[in-house]
Amino acid sequence: VRECLKELHVGPYKDYGRITIADLVKVYGYWIVSAIILLFIMAASIINIFNLNRKIKASHIKLESELDERKRLEKLQRETELKFKALYNHAFQLMGLISPDGIMLNANEAALRAAGVKESDVFGKSFWKTRWFSHSDEMKKKIHDSVKKAASGEFVRFEAKILRPDKTLQDMDYSIKPVEDDSG
Repeated sequence: VRECLKELHVGPYKDYGRITIADLVKVYGYWIVSAIILLFIMAASIINIFNLNRKIKASHIKLESELDERKRLEKLQRETELKFKALYNHAFQLMGLISPDGIMLNANEAALRAAGVKESDVFGKSFWKTRWFSHSDEMKKKIHDSVKKAASGEFVRFEAKILRPDKTLQDMDYSIKPVEDDSG
């Protein structure tokens, strides 16, 4: 009789075999909660990965544009340096660059030829101790004083004599002035 009542779903067996949500929660509640938490963690991870990926793409685009700008500026700098060297080394004037304390940093080709020296003969040495002024202690002092004045911001100009490779003296219009960078 019990089997028959179960089959017919009558009497006390009216809900026999029927599964309700309450029954599922009671039996599998722990697993359901664990699965929901796991899904939330996975969703949060996926959202975080998408956000990180978007940031990486934005950084990559920014880096590419900065790299392109750097390459453009480096090319412009090379072109500017070439133009400067062409003007500097093809000038007839004797030109050079010295540090505020008078150390030779650079000289154009005309200046080197005028004294018959190589770069290594003058660079890193005190300007007034170079071959150009080696013929006279008085000229060395005058050049040394002009370097000090230029280092303090003053423009100095006078007639000077330099020693040529053939040991003759050449008159020249000497001038020295400070060159300041952005910081002064």
